Amino acid sequence: LISPSGNFGITQSADSVFFSIAGVEGKVFIDSTGSKVKKVKWNSDESYVFFTADPVNESKFQKTPSTIYVYNVVNQKTVMKWDSQYKMNFFITNEFLIFDTMVYNQSSIVVYDFSKDEDVKRIQIRGGCGLIYLPTI
Repeated sequence: LISPSGNFGITQSADSVFFSIAGVEGKVFIDSTGSKVKKVKWNSDESYVFFTADPVNESKFQKTPSTIYVYNVVNQKTVMKWDSQYKMNFFITNEFLIFDTMVYNQSSIVVYDFSKDEDVKRIQIRGGCGLIYLPTI
């Protein structure tokens, strides 16, 4: 959960998530999730960190809720947070976070510009498919 440069980190203690800076005492509280931090990605200049929090007792055969966080490292605050009925998949490219979500049984892929804090596009997906089903190059 450490940034590629080793300067920053995301840590978890009990049900809370914290942000830390290498060589600096203390941690900055992000959220009380009650979940386990799973996938963590940093943008290229490490000014943002993105991570998902999934239930601790998740199962391969059970659909479990998930949350994705966008944390601004410079301002040390959560910029955005989304909840989904099922596990969320995401990737980042340039200034875009692209992720899948399902709310009220409606599946969609969201393109979010984290540098401007705005949704660019929401693509409704019939049948509940998401990013995990897209082919990779």
